[in-house]
Amino acid sequence: MASSVTSMRAALLSVCIVALIGCDGDSTTTVYTGFSSGDSLAFHTSVRGRTFDLDSFDNLDEYVTITFTPTAPGFGSPEQVSATVDGAYAVFLASGANYSVSARRPGYVDYALTNLTIPDSANIVLNIGLEPLDENVYVKSAACGVCHEALHARFRRSAHPYKISEVTGNTRPLFPFSDIAGALAGVNDDDLTDGGVPDPHPGTDNSLGTPQFYSDISFVIGGYHWKARFIDNDGYIVTGSNVQFNLANNSLTAYHNNEVDKPFNCGNCHTTGWRHYDTGLNPNRQNDLPGMDGTFAEPGIQCEACHGAGSLHSQTTLAADITLKATPRTTLQLLDQDQGYGRAIACSECHTRDGEKDWPNYVSAATTASLMAGGPEIPEGGRIAASGGLIRHHEQFDEVLGIDPDNVQNGSTRFNPNSLMWDCGQCHSDPHNTTVNQDHPNNPDLPGAISSDGCLVCHPAYDPASNPNTFGMKTLDCKDCHMPYMAASALKTPAVGTGPVTGDIRTHIFTIDLTKTDQITSDGKFAYPYITHDFACLQCHNGVQAHDRSGIDDSSYQFHQ
Repeated sequence: MASSVTSMRAALLSVCIVALIGCDGDSTTTVYTGFSSGDSLAFHTSVRGRTFDLDSFDNLDEYVTITFTPTAPGFGSPEQVSATVDGAYAVFLASGANYSVSARRPGYVDYALTNLTIPDSANIVLNIGLEPLDENVYVKSAACGVCHEALHARFRRSAHPYKISEVTGNTRPLFPFSDIAGALAGVNDDDLTDGGVPDPHPGTDNSLGTPQFYSDISFVIGGYHWKARFIDNDGYIVTGSNVQFNLANNSLTAYHNNEVDKPFNCGNCHTTGWRHYDTGLNPNRQNDLPGMDGTFAEPGIQCEACHGAGSLHSQTTLAADITLKATPRTTLQLLDQDQGYGRAIACSECHTRDGEKDWPNYVSAATTASLMAGGPEIPEGGRIAASGGLIRHHEQFDEVLGIDPDNVQNGSTRFNPNSLMWDCGQCHSDPHNTTVNQDHPNNPDLPGAISSDGCLVCHPAYDPASNPNTFGMKTLDCKDCHMPYMAASALKTPAVGTGPVTGDIRTHIFTIDLTKTDQITSDGKFAYPYITHDFACLQCHNGVQAHDRSGIDDSSYQFHQ
């Protein structure tokens, strides 16, 4: 690894540009570029229609881009030099014009020169030195897209990059497949306290009051498919009775109503390179906003959230220098001086609620409950947290894990750590592609997750279409019964007939147990790791969509036989 890094850095630390300007009064200079045998970048001009032999200039690093931008009007648009397969590169620079020059390559510090004058006739030499970034530095998602262009484009159509978006000027952030136009204009508060008396704090419950324009907003939380919330210019989440915009029906609902100046402390799962505010380890707040409870390298869940800081990989382009499949960060790593900064984050670190390892002790609630019951640490995930009769959102790993909330100390009821089911990629065949919008008519990409046909690869005998006992259910998809809408992110859907209230996210519990009757614990805080008759059957068999089975004992019913 060391030798590859050294050679790459050596090639880029000595970048020399030579411009040989024609002597016959040409008004423009045609410049070609490529690596010479001495590993220096050279520009050569045409002279009276002739060009230098470019055969030796075929090793220019294809990830280097050099841009010449005129500093005064009238000299054309910016000209860019970047690599092509054949090693021949050209720009056209006006004689007598002044240019600013920038050179960049992922993994290196950008080079900038503000004043380069092209003489009518002279030889000029411009030395460019690209300094390598230190290891464990985030290069940002756009840099990843330089090499992984198609993959990056697909990823940008998925939900992860938009977990939080920074607002620039007075411009509303845009999202694939979704639009939050009109959302901010409707944000308001009823100006009543929880007791119904007038609220002494007018407007929404953040001290800056109700935002009127996007210039009053620093970040938008979400905005892709489900919901959007807003962060004011002090970094506090806008709270009140009508502040959360729900995309499914363009409604506004409450979020932490009557909580004044709610800090943004969601960065561990909404940003890339999050470090929580800590007076000793990280005494900083993003953009110096007092409501930001930490800092991040990039808003949203970007490439380096899952693959780790990419400076070394972008220098060497070696797969060995990036994390391809993350393992969860440990409590000790999160308690380290860097707070786990730069490390890749596994799916299970964010797709959990009870298993989150949060500042300051980075011990999950699931582990605390297990230890109190005399059990071991729970290394990943936790119990399936619930509220209002439904599972709370972003808990897919908890659902797969299947911890019995009455016996948390026993750990998973489902699998051993070697099971394929612990690998999200078994079903999410390409985690870079959208899942929730994979069937959207404007989505050009392949599905991000397998369909029922994919389920049948492992369970070929369970195809409803070939089962003589399923009768009218032969057209069902596996997900209809095994992944009902048991979790809520933005909205709940009222019960139909005798069916249950449903959410807007499919569960990942999968296991159906018709012998059980309790879906949620008696205190309402957790769901059991199975799907009961109410959700497996009564979403359809509610007396409206299909005949009512609410009073029928189906505990011995075997669908797949």
